[in-house]
Amino acid sequence: MMLDFFEWFAESAVLVLIVLVARKAFAGRIKYSVMYALWLAVLVRLIIPFNFVPVPVSMVNLFQDKVEYNNPGRDVSVEKAEKGVYDIRPGVEPVNVSSSGIRHGVSVKYVVIITVSVCMLLWMILSNVHMLGRIKRNRKFCGCYRNINIYSVSFINSPCLYGFIKPAIYIPASVVNRNTDNNDGTDIGLIIKHEYVHYMHKDHIWSVCRIVLVSMLWFNPFVWIAAYYSKKDAELSCDETVVEKLGFEERISYGEMIIRLASGSIWGEFRYLMVPMSRKGREMQKRIHAITTKRVYSGYALGLLVFTILAAVGFTCGTGKINIQSETSVDMQHNDTANDYAAFDAGKNEVVIDNMVGIDSMVTDDTVIPHATDNTENDNGNQVFEYETAEAQITDNTYEDAFTEYVHIFTDSVNSGNIKGLGTVVKQDSSMYEQQCKMALNYYGRGISEEVIEISIVSANKINSGKVQIDSSEKIEVTYADASSKLVEQQYRYTCENIEGKWVLTGMDDC
Repeated sequence: MMLDFFEWFAESAVLVLIVLVARKAFAGRIKYSVMYALWLAVLVRLIIPFNFVPVPVSMVNLFQDKVEYNNPGRDVSVEKAEKGVYDIRPGVEPVNVSSSGIRHGVSVKYVVIITVSVCMLLWMILSNVHMLGRIKRNRKFCGCYRNINIYSVSFINSPCLYGFIKPAIYIPASVVNRNTDNNDGTDIGLIIKHEYVHYMHKDHIWSVCRIVLVSMLWFNPFVWIAAYYSKKDAELSCDETVVEKLGFEERISYGEMIIRLASGSIWGEFRYLMVPMSRKGREMQKRIHAITTKRVYSGYALGLLVFTILAAVGFTCGTGKINIQSETSVDMQHNDTANDYAAFDAGKNEVVIDNMVGIDSMVTDDTVIPHATDNTENDNGNQVFEYETAEAQITDNTYEDAFTEYVHIFTDSVNSGNIKGLGTVVKQDSSMYEQQCKMALNYYGRGISEEVIEISIVSANKINSGKVQIDSSEKIEVTYADASSKLVEQQYRYTCENIEGKWVLTGMDDC
């Protein structure tokens, strides 16, 4: 289900806060690489604009407002208009019924957001193009470590991994010259190991994700918070991986090298794809403590953390319901619905319909469906229908059939999320078809279900031999995501047209 801005903002904020709390609570008992991996959940939440985890309880339930069905002719109150209540009746596209001034303000807001986002992204792209060009003009090749090139650059202050398609390790020329003069390659060796671990962790790709999200979602403070702390965890995870391969003496040397070579941050550093060593007070203290302290990690803490994060993902990315219907189960539901209306007379080639209000048309070419004869009745006074194939029904259908089929197919689409059937009863290139498909998916995503209680045609106005307008009376039982329900009585005016021998709906309006 697509989220509006407030729902998305709240869900992403809650997930960021949960990760920050988990990061603090499990520090020292869980590997920093695991902590770093938690930010993947935040990344997914920020880049996917819909809820995709099928769980019955999520933040969607908190935002699931009662859907208002307005009776035809009844004006929406001023109070509802001021609150921006949505009119999402089955026949009407969900639109905000607030004043045109509010709509215009919303449009201006999105134009401003998009404009600033594009400018931010262009600024970051141009900054990296300029920086990379400057580096290439000044770099000197020093060698190659496995599959990654190493260069010295005179104007950088701290070693870094830089680049996206083909990243390389860049070392300050002063460090290279000092180690060459002293015949001591300790620092250079440790630098290469450090930056190569960044490469193996794909931190250059994480840098791309950070700058894209910060530029496109600059208005969301939790995106900036997530970018800041994920970058810190990238360094801690890198240090952890390096020291696991070093002896105790080498750990001390590695810590001293970090202190000597790491530099303070510069303004606007976030816009670059480089992954530099950074030195920021408490962060440096934490890094040195992690480097020089041998840790024992807890399997129980890891299990608890995994459970916490899975619960957090479900709560902030969940749909608020579980979809357990397959296409087969939907078909079985259709058959059960038809059986509720029909009782088969085993001794005759006919179906007896008791108080029938409509037959579901979701059938195959070989399916046998009831079709009315010449108003014949059986001994109980019920109308009698004879078997007829679906192929014949499609050829000989009436506008009454098209209307009845439409109501049931729309209801099935709402309940199953499958909108394929709408194209069989609604003209596919009409505005009504697009409207109804969006509406059915909107309801399905909100966890709303419907059941047809009663439908009838109040009147019919024949425009010409191939076009009829009918006024309907419909009673629909609507069940919301919180299990509450409501009987909705509604009236609409449908336009039916005979196209290539088949009646289909082409328009829908309020009566």
